[in-house]
Amino acid sequence: MEEIQNLVSHNNSLFPSQDMGSFIFDLLDNMPFPVMVKDVDNEFRYILWNKQCDLQSGFSRWEVIGKTDFDLFDPEYAAKNRQRDEEIAISGQTYTVQEDYVVRSGEIRDTMLEKSLLKIGDRRLLLVVRWDMTEVMSSRREIERINKEKLALMEYNQIIMENANIGLVYLTMDYVVQWENLSNYSCHPIAKAYTRGTLCYKNAWGYDAPCKGCVMEKAIKSGKIESKVASLSGGVTVEITAKAVRNDQNEISGFVLRFDDITEKKRKDEELRYAMAKAEEMNRLKSAFLANMSHEIRTPLNAIIGFSQILAETEDAEEREQYAKIITENNDLLLQLINDILDLSKIESDMLQFVYSSVDLNNLLGNIESAMKLKGQNNKDVEILFEKRLPECIITTDAMRLQQVITNLMNNAMKFTAEGSIRFGYEAYNEDKLRFYVADTGIGIPEDKREDIFNRFTKLNGFKAGTGLGLAICRTIVQKLGGEIGVSENIGGGSLFWFTISICSSEK
Repeated sequence: MEEIQNLVSHNNSLFPSQDMGSFIFDLLDNMPFPVMVKDVDNEFRYILWNKQCDLQSGFSRWEVIGKTDFDLFDPEYAAKNRQRDEEIAISGQTYTVQEDYVVRSGEIRDTMLEKSLLKIGDRRLLLVVRWDMTEVMSSRREIERINKEKLALMEYNQIIMENANIGLVYLTMDYVVQWENLSNYSCHPIAKAYTRGTLCYKNAWGYDAPCKGCVMEKAIKSGKIESKVASLSGGVTVEITAKAVRNDQNEISGFVLRFDDITEKKRKDEELRYAMAKAEEMNRLKSAFLANMSHEIRTPLNAIIGFSQILAETEDAEEREQYAKIITENNDLLLQLINDILDLSKIESDMLQFVYSSVDLNNLLGNIESAMKLKGQNNKDVEILFEKRLPECIITTDAMRLQQVITNLMNNAMKFTAEGSIRFGYEAYNEDKLRFYVADTGIGIPEDKREDIFNRFTKLNGFKAGTGLGLAICRTIVQKLGGEIGVSENIGGGSLFWFTISICSSEK
């Protein structure tokens, strides 16, 4: 320390006083921040280590004075410091860097380190000053964080406003538009009509006075938030809501109009109302079906029991044959009723099972033709014919379910056809589907009833036996087999039922 005092006092002609060295020493020693001085020409040894260095570092001045960085710090840090010091000594340029600094307590502080070369006479000294910037940097980071959050919030708000399908317009009490985001509200047909500085009713709607039923007028009169629904061009429906904006004196200074595109909501509400009405109708039909089931089941049971007793008592061969036929017909009817109810139960619980196997379609439909001819042998006025087919067709499907659909359609055709023909068959529909059909010359189905007949519990003729479930079950089976089902008018009268199924594999 005495060396610095001597250097300053003997080489500063501006201050001839012998006390100048002590003055400079006291000045540097009492600086409110760490100050160090290294002797460049003596291996960069420390010749000044002020009080703040003592307070903040882990070293006292008596440990540091006369030492180099290699004596005090680890070799890597010391070598890095020495390289920087030598560069400054050569270039004479001031070096400034922001770096972390570990104080005596172990706390890491943000600091600004500055090194500069001093020349006193023929001596070169390196002045090192360290400013503690922790509080400043902390404040700066906090300000940056707040600004980033504000910017992010503004960006989020903007993103929300642009994507929430909500339009906003701010108007003064005289209906002049002051601000709007409708230009980004592309779903709104009059988005570009609300222009800043224009009268909303004139520019947007072409009126010379406020709109009739204007929500803003209603809100002014009621002092409450008011809304209305408007149907616009292009099938767009919006809900317009007016909310008052008040100043510091609680006076209304303007209004915010909010435009919500409720087109999709309205569509879903209508669909929901339709679905609920449909569900109520289905529930009514289901209740009627359950009430009718006791009668439907009791009728064939009574016939079976009654004619079985008569059959056991009669000895006339012709009567016995007639009674046996009645019993058989009612057995078939009762079995169909039970099967339909069981299938409905499986469909309701999603337990309708499908077993796929290789099926020869010509053989399957040929067997159905034989069974139906046997069943309708007493009605010679109706021709049953398996007419349209491929030369050979073997596919992978559920044979039992496919037979169930075709048999149900054939039974319905026989039930409503008194004369003429019932013709059925299949053809290639496209690369991976087949199309089946059953065409009859019966009473036909009114066009407005053709879609309803595939609903559960629907019977167009209440006097005919059956549950009203057959076609609904057929539709479910066909859909499970990857196809669709429908009905149209048959050429020449009657009905033509058709359905398609997907084929897993086939040979033609």
